[in-house]
Order: sequence, then structure tokens, then C-alpha cells
Amino acid sequence: MRLLRAATIVGCCVSISWTIPATAAAQRHLPIVRDAPYLQLEVTKPFTSQDGPFAGTSFSSTGWDLSATYPLAGGPTLFARMGLMYASIEGLDGSVAFSNPRVGAMFGSDGDKRAEVHLDLPLATDFGDIYASGIAIFADYEELERFTADTWAVGGSASIEGQPGPGAFVGARGGAKVLIPADGSRDAYAQLSVFGHAPTDRTRFRIEFSSLLLVTADDLDFSDRSTFFASLDVTWPSTRFSPTLFVRVPVDETLDATVPIVLGARLRAGG
Repeated sequence: MRLLRAATIVGCCVSISWTIPATAAAQRHLPIVRDAPYLQLEVTKPFTSQDGPFAGTSFSSTGWDLSATYPLAGGPTLFARMGLMYASIEGLDGSVAFSNPRVGAMFGSDGDKRAEVHLDLPLATDFGDIYASGIAIFADYEELERFTADTWAVGGSASIEGQPGPGAFVGARGGAKVLIPADGSRDAYAQLSVFGHAPTDRTRFRIEFSSLLLVTADDLDFSDRSTFFASLDVTWPSTRFSPTLFVRVPVDETLDATVPIVLGARLRAGG
């Protein structure tokens, strides 16, 4: 039911987007653009469960993520990311959380082979009440380290794509990351996803199925240490700011009780 609801939302997005030709791929991760630097803004709206710990979250609760890239001539593309989550729950003080800043580098090219390495600095901060960071973690659990306090994180990933038809691509991505808290044991995670994207007459759509596996918990069985996700994107690549609308859902009962669905939009300037 949850996946059907997500598909319906994105289907509506596609149905109203028949006015602009598509030339580039929708992309969850930062695209590699070698011509010039660019800024990307992502705004997300998490919908929290009314039966979970974040029940009563207001509609105004939103996440904001700003990324900047700088391509080096003949070398990698450097990037930096910073996020913010604002949340309000009825009867509680408002809450604002800033993410751990991320810096990294991307190699290769989209549509072929690409890789990424990154480092998160342990500077995540809460203002007011502290529940905004919890909502932010569950809203994008695949990147839970970004809002985890007092924790360094280092990670990397690589992906490969093939072109089975004109303008259509399928691919796979694998990665790993290690979370290093200021005190406590380290946690290592493995990530794997499969994805595909293709053009319509005026847009480009993308679907991805992904998983996150906690490697270091020997006392847990596979179902307890693994989490699965699905996402759908639609992009207007030839318009100004290359806007993207997306929906992301966890395929997991535990996350269903926290943030069962996230809607969002991305805009890019430059590049």
C-alpha cells in the first residue's frame, strides 16, 4: 500500500510535466558536472507516524540540505554538504537540528562509472528541544550518520551504469561507511542499490531500490540488521534550476512507526 501511494504521487508529477525535453539523468546523489561549480538545494517534507514517537508533528516541519561542488581540471569534483531540520510537535517547544558537515570528492562520470569518498565532521547541533535530529535521522535513515551527534563518519561508494536502450540506463551501486563516536563502539554499514532511469517526452524519471546493512552487530539476525528503501524521482532537466520532485519510503516495519514517507524537491543553480 505504501509503495502504491508513492507511485501514485510520482505518477501525478509525471502527468503534468509534458512541456520540456529531457537530456540528463535524475539523480539522488550529487551529479558530476565538470563544466563549472554549482549549488544544489534539497527540501524535504517528512510525514511522521501518528502512532510513533513523533506523533503530532506539524506540517511545517521540513528538512533543508545545501550542497556546493567545485570540479578540479583533470581531477575529481570536490563537494561540501550541510543540512538542517526544523520540527514542531504539538505541546512541545520547537526544535532545530544542524547536521554534521560533509566534505568529499567524486570521480568518474554519470551514466558510466563513478565513485565517491566523504568525511562527516562531528559538529551536529540541536537548538530548543532535541527531537528534530531524531526526525532527520529517520527521514533519511540511509544517511543516519549526518545527524548523529558527536560522531565522525567516513564512507565511500562506487556505481556502474549500462544503457539498454536509447536514453535509458540501469545500474548498481555499492558502498560502505564507518561511524566513529566520540565514546562508544564503532559501527560499520554496507550499502547496495539497484536503479534505473529513462526519459519521457518532457521529463526524466528514476526508480531505486536500496538496502542498508549493519555489519558490526553479531548478535542480530539478518532481518534485524538490514533495512530496505524505495524511491521515485521525476526531473525537468532542461529547465532553469533542473527541478526534481521525489518520494522516498522505507520498506521496514520499524521505520514505518517513525517516518513512513518523505516527499521532497531539489533545485540546482550553476554547472
